[in-house]
Amino acid sequence: SAIWIYINEHIFLVGREPALESLQTVTLFYSLCIIVSAYKIFRYFGLSKWSLYVPLIFVNFHPAIIRLATTINNDALMVVFVLISIIWAFRWYRDNTTKSLVMMALFSSLGMMTKLSAIMVLPLIVCLLLAVLWRERSKRVCTQIILFFAIFLPMSFWFEVRNYINWQVPIMYVQRMKESDTSFIGNRSFLSRVSDFSPWQFRSVYLQNDNRLENCDVNPLTISLKTSMFGEFIRDFTFSKKAVLPKIGAEYASVMLFWTNVLFSIISFFCAFFAFDGKYTCEKLSLLIFAGVMFVAIYWQIYDQPFVCSADFRYIAPMAVISPLFVGVYLDNLQAHDHKHFFINAMIFLILLFSLCSTAVYWIVC
Repeated sequence: SAIWIYINEHIFLVGREPALESLQTVTLFYSLCIIVSAYKIFRYFGLSKWSLYVPLIFVNFHPAIIRLATTINNDALMVVFVLISIIWAFRWYRDNTTKSLVMMALFSSLGMMTKLSAIMVLPLIVCLLLAVLWRERSKRVCTQIILFFAIFLPMSFWFEVRNYINWQVPIMYVQRMKESDTSFIGNRSFLSRVSDFSPWQFRSVYLQNDNRLENCDVNPLTISLKTSMFGEFIRDFTFSKKAVLPKIGAEYASVMLFWTNVLFSIISFFCAFFAFDGKYTCEKLSLLIFAGVMFVAIYWQIYDQPFVCSADFRYIAPMAVISPLFVGVYLDNLQAHDHKHFFINAMIFLILLFSLCSTAVYWIVC
């Protein structure tokens, strides 16, 4: 960001304010890298035709990816590095070359340097490392694994170790919010929160993060589903200043967008378990572990820090790529047997509806 501002100010001779505003160009580039990385992961699994188009359209029009393109923080870059490290992990699993292993270690380390939550990709990598070690059972693979951690550990934690040595900042330090904050939900037990699917939480498809309200969101799953579509800042009153027709259209589109995403998420969950057909089994298992780790991380975070924002979808943004991948793999299995399967046509309709609603909402918001 500093380099980008310097280039704009001293080479292109733009003013400070336009230079700062143009920082969104950087995160827009990261967002485009997410889409390209998603495409490469989908193609690795041999997805083609509608088994490729459905997950790729989902990623392209996913509101979380749209918002990452405009948000000036480290989330988008972290997701890019995580996805690229997964690409190289799969390549190393296939070819076992030192180049692939070094690139895997490099990009996973860069993800950790960008944001420590990138550590969620480590179980996926370890799963592939152990699989290759079991398959090859050679000293060369053992040496490669040692090389991976020799690169990964110092690059990932050097900044945290420096802060600990100099100022005794804990390695995994996260600044704690105050319990006086209106998004605090620790007044209810963790079990009651995670098991609460009361209808009143769905009176609005937007996030309700004020504990003074009766329908304040407390369930991490519903919070993640809402923030995946609308973030923390699109609310019931967001469209109030719009003209009547755009306002009504956006509100109806928001409701349809939320529920199509819920339906797609449920379908993706079941497709994840039907995707094991003998091909790419280890890679699919590693992705399932990765998704499980992200799922557990959200629940742990809202347990450790009981605030509504602790379950924001942006903390598990790679799910916007992993979730549709399982749908694509299942569609690919169906395409191999029947090109006119009802489920394929239903998913095409669902993804087109999702895209139209996403476009309508964010066109009006912007």
